[in-house]
Amino acid sequence: MQEKPPRAPKKSETFSYDMDHSDKINLEVLDEAFEKKEINETEYNHLIRKLLQKREHTELHLSEIARTLSDEKDHLGIDAVTGLRKHEELEKYLSDQIQELNFIPTEENKGRHPPLQAIMVISVDLDNLRKWNNEISQTAGSKALRCIADKIRQATRDQDFAFRRGDTSDEIIIILRIEKDLKEEDIEKPFTHIKETINSGYVVVDGKKKAVTAAAGYILLRKGTEIDLKKVLEEADKNELRDKDPEVKMQRIRDAEARLHLEG
Repeated sequence: MQEKPPRAPKKSETFSYDMDHSDKINLEVLDEAFEKKEINETEYNHLIRKLLQKREHTELHLSEIARTLSDEKDHLGIDAVTGLRKHEELEKYLSDQIQELNFIPTEENKGRHPPLQAIMVISVDLDNLRKWNNEISQTAGSKALRCIADKIRQATRDQDFAFRRGDTSDEIIIILRIEKDLKEEDIEKPFTHIKETINSGYVVVDGKKKAVTAAAGYILLRKGTEIDLKKVLEEADKNELRDKDPEVKMQRIRDAEARLHLEG
């Protein structure tokens, strides 16, 4: 007995999408199906509406997640733009570090505290934040700040901390714990490493790499240091001023742009 030829599929069988569970469907797929007459105009319009509704729902959900994460970061004392700690925690943390630095061990508690020998407080200031925000965009300014923060994380250790000095500030304070006695010729090495790493960054704006640079200065606190917390930050800022000299700043930016050009 001769077998019957296979039944030709109906339109509804050749194009069957579950809009609620498929991540593969998109406008291009729908357009192609419509051109092949796998769906008619009524079905096409219906699926387009469902697709747009699904997209709106997804974007709303992602927006809610972003707000939740931002709120959680705020609650944890984390700056939403840079991911660094907020300025409000800076003074207490620095005060605790100075107290530990000046701790005098006795025979009974000799092994209870790490051998903190010095604290390096580094002040970092992004070059031209106003220019980033006004001449390019607010988004570009935030990108540049995040780039600086990422480079700081790259150049520091878990036991070091960095703080952004306000929600709209382009200044960052880094506190390095120095747990070994540094020779005079080695004192600037941690600072130089961090500064060079920070000034090696870039962001992509309109498809082009743009160098991100920053001024930096530091103050070193040794054992026995008795100094007002406000004075510590003022001294770090003051030492940063040399890096903010217009000629020094322009040379730093030119060097960074030349490096990017060589890297392609």
